[in-house]
Amino acid sequence: MKKYIILLILAAAVAFAQTEINWWVFDGGGGMRSPSAGDTMWASIGQGAIGFANGGTAEVSAGYLYGVNGLVKIDEDEGDFDDNNDGKIDKPFSFGIDGVRPNPFNSACEIEFQIEEFSIVKFEIFDILGNLVERPIDEIEMAEGQYRFTWNASNNPTGTYFARISTRQKHAVVKLLYLK
Repeated sequence: MKKYIILLILAAAVAFAQTEINWWVFDGGGGMRSPSAGDTMWASIGQGAIGFANGGTAEVSAGYLYGVNGLVKIDEDEGDFDDNNDGKIDKPFSFGIDGVRPNPFNSACEIEFQIEEFSIVKFEIFDILGNLVERPIDEIEMAEGQYRFTWNASNNPTGTYFARISTRQKHAVVKLLYLK
C-alpha cells in the first residue's frame, strides 16, 4: 500500500510541476555593413548576446551590438556594456574567397569573397592549364567588405578551373569544378 501512495504522490508532483526557463538569447546570427557594395544589415557582430533575466533587468554575458551612436562591446567577463562610441573594433572582414556555391556547378556558380581594407583588386578565372579564361574584376578600387558575383561558365568546356583574387599584397585561389 505504501508503494501505491508514494507512486500516487510522485505522479501528482510530476503532473502538476511547472518549469521556468529564465535564460534567453537574442540575435544568434551575425551581420555586416558595406555601404560601398550597397549592402546594409544591422545585427550583432561576432557572438550573439546571451543573458539571464534578473528581476526585470538583463545580464548580458558576451558579444558585440551595434548601438545608436556606434559599436557597443559587451564585456565577456562582467556582462557590462562598454559604449565607447568610437566605432572601432577588430576588422570584421578578412581577405580571401569565402566560398563557391554550388561547387561542382552546372553552367553558373556564385563566388563570395572579402576585402579587409581599401585595395585595388583583380579577380581572374583560369583553366586547368593556367590559361586566363576571364577577368571579371580588372584592377578596380574596392572598399573593405564582403562581395559576391555569379560566374556564368556556359560558354566554356567542362572541367577544372581556378578563381584567383589578388591585391598588391595578397592572393587567394579556389578550385571550381564545372560539370554539364
